[in-house]
Amino acid sequence: MACCSSTEIEKHLLPARPITFAEQFWVEHSTWLESVGYRLRARYQPNRPPPQPLTLTEALFDPDEVAMYGSIMDGIRISDNEPVMLKTVSRITHPQEVRIGLYFSNKDMASDPRNHCVPIYDVFPVPNIEMDIIVMPVLRPFDNPEFDTVGEVIAFIQQLFEGIQFMHEHLVAHSDCTAMNIMMDGSRMYPKGWSSLDPSQARDNPFRAAKRAGFRMQFWPKYYLIDFGLSHMYSNKGTVPHWKGY
Repeated sequence: MACCSSTEIEKHLLPARPITFAEQFWVEHSTWLESVGYRLRARYQPNRPPPQPLTLTEALFDPDEVAMYGSIMDGIRISDNEPVMLKTVSRITHPQEVRIGLYFSNKDMASDPRNHCVPIYDVFPVPNIEMDIIVMPVLRPFDNPEFDTVGEVIAFIQQLFEGIQFMHEHLVAHSDCTAMNIMMDGSRMYPKGWSSLDPSQARDNPFRAAKRAGFRMQFWPKYYLIDFGLSHMYSNKGTVPHWKGY
């Protein structure tokens, strides 16, 4: 049996991905977010026309077809057209997350090179809900791209321990220092940026790969600890337990 050609495959249209229940929050708050300076993708605009069927290429690569799940959402800061990441934080479930994030983002803390906590650009209380939205930079997974030398791995571990120690010096335990909560500022390695949805894709063209300028040892990145949902800030050293882990 002869296989279909790529042209024939493209003729078969696929249904567009519907808005999920988890995404509905962002649709409902899209207009409000724009009023405070942040724009979401067309997918989350409340007056978006019904999505049309897609070709296979559009279904695979069109960024507007990428659904976001959980508490994270990509967006654009309207003032300078820069990509950002937005995160919803429940004040009931994670009462200290915003406080800790802002504490390490203040001017004095941010100027300390040992501080490896993700910077918080903005915080907005969501109207009529016990929830805040925090605004953060777009980062890359710490191991994307993969490490090329032992020296790069050592530099990563040094920064990680430095960041944890810095938090402990300020009486904060991260309590969830797993691989998924360690990110990297790769802006020097990728001066033209990358897609907020897929670090392998170019920022301005999902059909092209993100262009890497060089290795870590040429453009040393800074690594960041994110997600303070399980973190805890203690009032004095006497209340800090002896942690066996990070």
